[in-house]
Amino acid sequence: MTEIRIYYECLEQAYDYIKPLIDEVISEHIQVILIKRPKNIKQLPKGMMFAIYSLTTPDILITGVKDNKEYPLILIELTEAVLTEDHELQRSYGALASYLSGMYYVKISGYKQSEKEFGGAEYNPYNTPKILIEKFNYEGFIIAEWQTEERNAYNLKRSCDLYICPPLISILKDTIKSVIKSFLQSEKNWFNNSLEILKQTDSYKYFCDKVNNANNSKKY
Repeated sequence: MTEIRIYYECLEQAYDYIKPLIDEVISEHIQVILIKRPKNIKQLPKGMMFAIYSLTTPDILITGVKDNKEYPLILIELTEAVLTEDHELQRSYGALASYLSGMYYVKISGYKQSEKEFGGAEYNPYNTPKILIEKFNYEGFIIAEWQTEERNAYNLKRSCDLYICPPLISILKDTIKSVIKSFLQSEKNWFNNSLEILKQTDSYKYFCDKVNNANNSKKY
């Protein structure tokens, strides 16, 4: 038995935004199961899922099941917070859980401006994936930029049909497709195989340019 599971907080994000991307790369005999995120982690049996939810509460968690064994694949978080160093570092638990679990971490971030004053130092968010690459050899931290409106930097663009979601982001789509394809081919070494596929896409090359141009991570 092989299936893909989507654990979610918001059904609209899971069913109308994430599931269609998975549906593009699976065959008819592969089921996609949507599961509401547990309100209390004590409801989960001790194991992989319990460990992940003990560290963080992701908006979306995609897993794959083969032969009754569940594998964590992608943890997704959506944030509309104004960009400051403290906001970025407060959300590091998702990246930590993903690194320890051997899955991808995709942060969909809307870096809108604010008319209010916020404390906290300025911070280039691409420093975080750069640090994880250089110090831990972890290439699974992906930033999917949620763009602002063309003439209004205070408002984020919205999907025409899904106000709570951004328009389709290329690197999010490419990451999901490469991961699902690789896992369905083999649950062994799927991460490295998917990364090789992802590295061929324009969206990932653009992301790498942003990471490479981030500040020197030696000071962190």
